[in-house]
Amino acid sequence: MRVNSIGEYEYFGNTNWFDIIYKDYNMNTEHNVSVSGGNDNASYYVSGRMFAQDGIYNAGNEEYKQYNFRGKGEIKLLPNLTLNNNTDFIRRNIHQPMVMYDRQLLPRMLEHQGYPMTLEKNLDGTWTETAKYIWDGPALWKEHRIRKTTNSISAIRQP
Repeated sequence: MRVNSIGEYEYFGNTNWFDIIYKDYNMNTEHNVSVSGGNDNASYYVSGRMFAQDGIYNAGNEEYKQYNFRGKGEIKLLPNLTLNNNTDFIRRNIHQPMVMYDRQLLPRMLEHQGYPMTLEKNLDGTWTETAKYIWDGPALWKEHRIRKTTNSISAIRQP
């Protein structure tokens, strides 16, 4: 890179944008617990799971968390009538960067502007226009929250 006679930057780069933007690895944690029991007339099963994962980007506070809960039960009401219940709850929190114009994800911006001949920083240490376009200051960190609950109750009559 150099500054030309009218004070503009001229770029002769060889930038691997994937190395700049993406981490080499990320960490995750998963915890599970379940309890079950019962007798001849009733039974139950309860389980829970917590999963957390760090982001894949070198900057920002990207994260993914998921919580699951399942409760199942069965009660024999009469010799030929059984009541079943199955409840499932899922909650996901996803926090990821999006570029403010058009709310695009970073990989899309990388595909759009991440040319190898462009550089990450100017000679004075400031971000180049390409770097700003892909992921600097204007990035928004959008949070998605997904909650899903399903419940099924059935009564089974056996002849």
